[in-house]
Amino acid sequence: GVMCSRPASGGGGDPYNMHAILSAALGSSTASETSDGGEKTFNVELIVDALKEAVPGLSWSRGVEKYLDSEKFLLKDKRGFLALVGGIRRGLEGGEFPLDSLMSQGVWKNMSGQLSFLAHAVSAPPEVLSFARCPRLAAPLEGLHAGKSAVGTPNHAWLCLDLLETLAKLAEGGYKANVRSLLEHPLKHCPEVLLASLAASRAEAGQLRKEICTALLPSYVASQPNSAVVLHRVWPLYREAVLAAMADLYSKDPTAMSRILDVCQEMKVLTEVLGVMPFPFALELAALAARREYLNLEKWLQDRLGSFGLPFVLACLEFLDDKTGKEKSGGEGGGAQIQLSVEVLSLFFHFLHANLSGMPVETQEALRKIQASAAVNHPQLA
Repeated sequence: GVMCSRPASGGGGDPYNMHAILSAALGSSTASETSDGGEKTFNVELIVDALKEAVPGLSWSRGVEKYLDSEKFLLKDKRGFLALVGGIRRGLEGGEFPLDSLMSQGVWKNMSGQLSFLAHAVSAPPEVLSFARCPRLAAPLEGLHAGKSAVGTPNHAWLCLDLLETLAKLAEGGYKANVRSLLEHPLKHCPEVLLASLAASRAEAGQLRKEICTALLPSYVASQPNSAVVLHRVWPLYREAVLAAMADLYSKDPTAMSRILDVCQEMKVLTEVLGVMPFPFALELAALAARREYLNLEKWLQDRLGSFGLPFVLACLEFLDDKTGKEKSGGEGGGAQIQLSVEVLSLFFHFLHANLSGMPVETQEALRKIQASAAVNHPQLA
């Protein structure tokens, strides 16, 4: 059922004492006790009808959130939730429950009461409660494969940005386990829509947004049937999360760079990714892009040198040392990796020699040693 605070006496500036009236309608201590002497129950329909007759001017749509956010409001079960929604809709002559105003108010003072409402609201069928009329909805994620819905669930809950931002604040307010439990269904059944909506949410969803995107995005970078749809939506909204997913994937499996390059090409973001990622990642990606003739490697290397100077030269030497060293040892100790072609190696060494005069003596010596090492497998580089 629904548990609410006892109606207060006296109305102050409220001629009908609407807080007391709504508390009575939604479950109060004036209701009869259950047969087993437990919690008190009530007949919402009878109370609502009596209220409508006694107070014809009572507004059932405005300010509902104020009356629900009372100290002892708590929905114990689905029956209580249906009674609450049904009672207010009956007061509205069958109109829609005012979920839009309820969602746009943010976090309640009574967080556990709010969570008890949201836990039922997100799983409610649309004929009972729909988020589709809430003012801040992410756009449906069209084009999903495997028969997946563009709106996630029929009631549009996981498109609602106010819902996601509220859940994020509730998680940070000490209810993380409750929020995680509430997210289990979308994580399992419509993760693509959840990702897209979180990407579109505001800073208020910060930690929740980061955690879920960090957990889910690498698998879409790695390749899933809905990768293209998800990544095209998330990239312009939350670029940092896609870049972090690429870095995560590469750190676990360097050969994944081939797939990462495919993603960059599909989304036409190769130049942007090369420009913002750390040197080791960017050099690996640039080398592979040059091998596939997607990138003018010498020009890119020269541009990077102009921007970053000696630190970039040192990063190139470390990259080449790592590649030629593993090649020499047959790849032992470093796990699987993408080998550089002799043409790409040649471009790197040509670039470095062209800029030799600006390097310290020890850097020049390091270059000679690395080139000699590379020449063991590729004599043409000597």
